[in-house]
Amino acid sequence: MAYHSEFDNEFCQQKRIRVICGIPILPLKTSTKGPAPVQTNNDNDIVDEVLYYFKANVFFRQYDLESAADRLIVYLTLYVTQCLKDMGRITNREGAESSMALLAKSQFPLSGDGGFPLSAFFEKPDNTSDAELIRSYFIQLRHETGIRLAQRVYRKGRADKWWICFTKKKFLNLEL
Repeated sequence: MAYHSEFDNEFCQQKRIRVICGIPILPLKTSTKGPAPVQTNNDNDIVDEVLYYFKANVFFRQYDLESAADRLIVYLTLYVTQCLKDMGRITNREGAESSMALLAKSQFPLSGDGGFPLSAFFEKPDNTSDAELIRSYFIQLRHETGIRLAQRVYRKGRADKWWICFTKKKFLNLEL
């Protein structure tokens, strides 16, 4: 059984989290600019959940969505596998962080665009402003995920083999 997000639909309703295209704009512990509200407490956010559950979730070929936040789990898990592939060739943390910053800002498709591998999971944006908001939220998520992943992978100055060993693993048999 795959691990799902603690940010279920009830949580999103209680906290009045904005949902666009079926994606909740959850608060993040970040200094990166973007549409996500800044989380001020030390509780886990969606990026912490993805990194914590990554090693278990990456082995699944199916993933049943239980909440809107699970869409972010799926997307960010695929993004972490893409990041790890890049980190497999990088020898230090500074290089990894700069590579992750470039990867976060690189062009990527959204739901409704050709080449988006998760169209079955995500709704199409209703208009261009929703598409721009989701794109900027994904950039913010990708940037924060890359930074935190680099901190975990390069704790001792070089790449941790227990993270890098997942470079060839495909979550849901998909790639971003």
